[in-house]
Amino acid sequence: FIEVMSTLYISDEFYISLKKEKKGAIGGNKVDVILKEDAPFVHRNLSDIINIIDNSEISSRAKYMARKIFTVLAEAEAKVHFHEVGAVDSIVDIIGTAVLIDMLDIETIYCSEIPLGSGFTWSQHGKIPLPAPATLNLLEAMKVRLTNLQAETVTPTGAAILKGLNAKQ
Repeated sequence: FIEVMSTLYISDEFYISLKKEKKGAIGGNKVDVILKEDAPFVHRNLSDIINIIDNSEISSRAKYMARKIFTVLAEAEAKVHFHEVGAVDSIVDIIGTAVLIDMLDIETIYCSEIPLGSGFTWSQHGKIPLPAPATLNLLEAMKVRLTNLQAETVTPTGAAILKGLNAKQ
């Protein structure tokens, strides 16, 4: 996985930490995307990201999934006049998800009702309500439930992954 992700031409901007972790009786692999301190901030639009995907050495299936996820994210952000699709961590999260789904040969994604928190967060455009407007756009046809959490429980990136991969509920 790390070898494949290193084929992204932005690989000098991040590194991936993998470790085994257990919470209660459930164990798994924890994947963290860590931005390098000296990485320059570069605003990337959808065509820049598609270029990153197309010029990588990931499989054609992973490229297709990553392009689809980024397209639905860009469309949702455009509806609310935000254009924050190009953050390095989001790029790595989405491409990494596509790569792992392909490597594991997963055909269908399932998810439960999606828990939504409330409150506010900060974006490039200032203070915005939670769930973020783009998140709400992406989850429009999905089953959600409100929680009492005063926090962002679903990011636009997470919602785009579910929508772009046609998650079944």
